[in-house]
Amino acid sequence: MQPGKRLLDKVASVTGGASGIGAETARGFAMHGATVVLCDVQDEMGRAVAQEITDAGGAAEERSLQAHEPRPTVERHRSSHGIVGIVAEAF
Repeated sequence: MQPGKRLLDKVASVTGGASGIGAETARGFAMHGATVVLCDVQDEMGRAVAQEITDAGGAAEERSLQAHEPRPTVERHRSSHGIVGIVAEAF
């Protein structure tokens, strides 16, 4: 497989995407062309990672994850982005 944009037209939901492994996972997915939805309880940090991705030419947004939610619902992302092809949990 050629290196580069292997995830074009894919949507990736990354729970715990505001920092650490989750943030790096989100950056990697975006680097390969995925639209990334970062879900975390750390809203400010998540927005910063999403902004970093969009500033670099990628597509990303942050969605607040409430502490009482066991995980973000894929349905919530599907309504905005279509089919979610990648789900990563890094919390």
